[in-house]
Amino acid sequence: MKAKMKAAYKALEKMGVTVYENQYGLDKFCISATGDDEGVWVDYYSADWDFGVRQDLTQVLLGFGLFAEWVNPEVLNVNYI
Repeated sequence: MKAKMKAAYKALEKMGVTVYENQYGLDKFCISATGDDEGVWVDYYSADWDFGVRQDLTQVLLGFGLFAEWVNPEVLNVNYI
């Protein structure tokens, strides 16, 4: 991963977000909605957060010029803006 993506990965990991590297070798990582803290950071079905992602997580990603996009109800891909 490039420096910006790696820094965001580490920041989210420190927050307790369940993250993992993209399995296809792309310069991206994923956020799991089914990790150890299920529902704490992301919830596909939640009406309480914008697009099911907690605002503080979104702000961290935006600070690195990134955003998260749902792949399915269990996984978000993190991409460059």
